[in-house]
Formats: sequence, C-alpha cells, structure tokens
Amino acid sequence: DKIPLSRVRPAAVVTPAMLPWRADRNATGGLLYSGRRQYGWGFGVHARSELSFTLPPHARSFHCLVGLDDSVDTGGCARARIFVGSTRDKPRYQSPLMIGSLKTANSGSVSLASAPNSPRRLVLQVDPVARNHPAGADPLNIRDKFDWLDPQITFDPRGLGAEVRKRIASRIVA
Repeated sequence: DKIPLSRVRPAAVVTPAMLPWRADRNATGGLLYSGRRQYGWGFGVHARSELSFTLPPHARSFHCLVGLDDSVDTGGCARARIFVGSTRDKPRYQSPLMIGSLKTANSGSVSLASAPNSPRRLVLQVDPVARNHPAGADPLNIRDKFDWLDPQITFDPRGLGAEVRKRIASRIVA
C-alpha cells in the first residue's frame, strides 16, 4: 500500500533555467546523499523549485525526509514545503531552515485529504530563502541543491485492492 513517489512523473515542474530536476539522483546526476547517508530513491532539485503530482483517489498520506545534498557540504540554505491542493493554501509541512548538508528533516505523515472541489494535487516546493536568510548563506543560491529523500505515498489498502481487481483483467493478454 506504499509506493515511492519517484516512480511517478510530476504533472508540472518549476525549476531554475538550466538546472533540471532528477528522479532517484541529486540535482547534478549523482547519488542521493544527505546527512551523510545514501538514499535509494527521491528527487534532486535546485532551489526555487516545485514538483506537482496529481493524486489518485485512494492516496491517503505522504512521507519523506528532506535535506540539502551532501555535495554542498556546509553551504546552501533552503526550506522545504509540502502543499496539498494549491500553493495558496497553508503548507501541510514546512521544514526548519536547512543550512548545510549535515542534517535531514522528517516530514512525518502528511495527510492528503483535500477540501471538496479542490484539486487532488501534491506540491513539493523548495524555497531558497532569498529574503531574511542567515548571515553567511550563499547570496546567489549557487549551492542550494536539495533532495527529497525516500518520498512515499500511502494508499487506502481496500480502495487500492478494489482498483487493482478492476484493472487486472485488462493486463492479461490471452
């Protein structure tokens, strides 16, 4: 009832020019390392970015770790936000200010329940904290390479099972 979100292509992406997002790699194409640990799946982005995903009906919660990539060492400064529906709504999760790559933060379980008539959408946003950044932060955001680590969507097991049973016959060629 859990899938790695990095197996799903975002419906919409906002990234800085010439700095693409990457699935299961860091922003420069290397392995995902943050907090001195390697991770098997996730997304590598450069701050200011947004990855938006359309949520299927049986998606119930989201969980991940976040942190600056180890390649930035003690540099870099960014903050992660997780939105459900619209970025105009209050974020469901906001990380502490991440400075350097020594620590990661845990989003905990983020509910994917949305208000009626609002889009079923998950938005992963990274803010470079251009205003009010701490002293010593990179003013040009050059080292703001950020990793979404082990992102997982949890599904309602009954609803997911019903959906699989409904679709499985069409997958068998006979």
